[in-house]
Parts: sequence; C-alpha cells; structure tokens
Amino acid sequence: DGAWALGAGLAVLVGAAFNDMFVLMELVDSVILTPWGILAFVFSQSYMLIQRSAQNLREVQKLSVDLEAANVELTDLNLNLEKKVATRTEELRETLDEKEQVNQELVKTRDALWGEMKLAKRIQTAVLPKEPSLPEYEISAYMEPADEVGGDYYDIIPTRDSGWVAIGDVSGHGVPAGLVMMMVQTAILTLLKELENPSPAKLLASVNRAVYQN
Repeated sequence: DGAWALGAGLAVLVGAAFNDMFVLMELVDSVILTPWGILAFVFSQSYMLIQRSAQNLREVQKLSVDLEAANVELTDLNLNLEKKVATRTEELRETLDEKEQVNQELVKTRDALWGEMKLAKRIQTAVLPKEPSLPEYEISAYMEPADEVGGDYYDIIPTRDSGWVAIGDVSGHGVPAGLVMMMVQTAILTLLKELENPSPAKLLASVNRAVYQN
C-alpha cells in the first residue's frame, strides 16, 4: 500500500538529479531542482506512512470490536456454563434410564423367547418314538438338533403287514423347520392309516401333496 506514491516521489527525485547534472554540465539552461525533488520524495514517504498508519489504526479498531464481542460471548458462556452442564447431565441421565428400560425389556423378551424355544423343543422330542421297535429288529435311535429346534426327523412305525423307518431332514433350522417336520410326521402317520399297504413311492407322493397344499 502506498507504493505508487513512493514511486512517484522517487521518479521526481531522479528527474531532478538528472536535471541538475545537465545544468552543471551546461547541457541545459534550467534551475537547480534537487531540493524540490528531495521535498517531493520526503512528501511521498510521509504520505505512504500516513496511509499505513491509518490502515493499522482501522485494523486495531476492528480487532478491538472483535475482542470486545468475544469477551461478551465468553462472559455469557461462563455465566451459563453451570446451567448448561446441569442440563446436559440431566439429559444423559434420562438417556441412561431409557437404555436401562430397553435392556430390561430385551432381557424379558429373550427369556420369553427362550422359554418358547424350550417348549418347542419339548414338543418336537415328544413326537419322536419313545421305544421304537419292529419285529425281528433291534433298534436304537438318537437325535441331537443343531439348534434348540430343528428339522431333523425320524420315526419307527410298525404296521400289520410290515414296518416303516422314516428319516428326514427339513431344510433350515429353528421353529419353522420344526413345524414342517411335525407336519410331515403327521401326514405320514395319517396316510399309513388311510392307505392299504402303500409303496414308498406312493407314500412319498401323497405326503408331498399334503405338505405342498399346507
């Protein structure tokens, strides 16, 4: 800032110096201008310093206003800090209470589901043959589901003319697979009572239709 004034003063000073050299060398007929060139140079420097001082003053005033605003804001923060901390603490306490309630509800839901799963497992194991037997055979069977409830299935079904050994595995695990397994077992037992000495192919086709319709 102000470089143009300094350059103009310097140009005047240099011009005056050249003029005086030419006068002393008697190349031109003029007057000595160096004092006026020095005066112009000093004036240009003074103008530049005044401009810079004015700009610095404006910046100081702006910084003073900003500092005063910051002091006011800081004072307000200090006055309200305790209130804000208390409010935030209360909000956190309420949030923790809500989370505790949710955790308690989740525990209750988990316990209820676990009880239902145990009940479903008992139902599934109850439909399995307790003492499987067929004439002229020694039978031993054991089932361990992958989950609490699964789709594994076996049954030993004696009939008048022969006996049936049914073994199956429903795709998937859990309650849905267990329900399908019970549906299949019921269909097999019902069809063996209704059909007279069916072939395995006929029995499987009939079970497939019954399960598919359900």
